[in-house]
This record gives sequence, structure tokens and C-alpha cells, in this order.
Amino acid sequence: SADLIIDEKSMLGLRQLSWIDDRLREAFPNRNEEFFGGLNILL
Repeated sequence: SADLIIDEKSMLGLRQLSWIDDRLREAFPNRNEEFFGGLNILL
């Protein structure tokens, strides 16, 4: 499984996290039903 590290979480709002989620679901279409395309998110 893959990881995505997000540094400076305090700089992100819900809108940006939602945008990241949408893009990752597009990038991994075989896992588009999973949050963040199935990636582990480290904040």
C-alpha cells in the first residue's frame, strides 16, 4: 500500500482535503470507492 504525507496540516482546510481526495480517486480508478484512493494519509 502507498502512503501520502501531508506536512503543515494546519494550513489545509476541508475544501483542500476534499480536492486531494477527489484527485486521488481519479488517479486510482480501481479504488475510487475508498477515501483518498485507498492511500494511507499521514498528517
